[in-house]
Amino acid sequence: MTKIIESKFFIDQSEGDHGKETILTYWLSWSLRLSVENNDYCKDKPILKRYCRYMLFKLLGIDNYSGIRVLEVNVKKEWHRIDLIAEINIERDGCKERHVLMMENKAYTYMTENQRDNYPSVVTRYHGDPQKNNYNLHQVLLTCFEWSNKNDVPRIKYLQDFCANKSQWKVLSIEDIIMEYKQDTESELYNTFWLGNW
Repeated sequence: MTKIIESKFFIDQSEGDHGKETILTYWLSWSLRLSVENNDYCKDKPILKRYCRYMLFKLLGIDNYSGIRVLEVNVKKEWHRIDLIAEINIERDGCKERHVLMMENKAYTYMTENQRDNYPSVVTRYHGDPQKNNYNLHQVLLTCFEWSNKNDVPRIKYLQDFCANKSQWKVLSIEDIIMEYKQDTESELYNTFWLGNW
């Protein structure tokens, strides 16, 4: 069950969205970095840590993550015009793994063919071939269109079709990466942004 509160985060007297996608990128960066095991900010915030780990592993497509340690998350925003790149080091069953998460987020627009077709090669030119350089590349298009809004469902399906045959992009709704609401976290800002209805 999702908690329905009206988030005041984006609601002011401005007209239009005024940078919603940029703000989303900053929030994603912060949330992903909070998933690191020895993060001082979260040491007394176990609920917040749980929500952030859920988000990270949803973006990586890893469902069973209970025994996985998140060792390091380094984030670059607007790197070569890509909204967010996260270099993630984890330890699973005593073995270290490297992951590179490439994200485009769309609050109100669609992905372009240039983004879909060319951004992955920008990452592989920098990091090298995933098989040769021993890392897992994850390409995620995160949309603010919501499954729970019947008007948004065709938009999400359009994005899925747009990405399906010509790329490795995985399309996720903002609802897909937020843990089912059970209780507020210890961070009022996190609750307002991620758990609110905006």
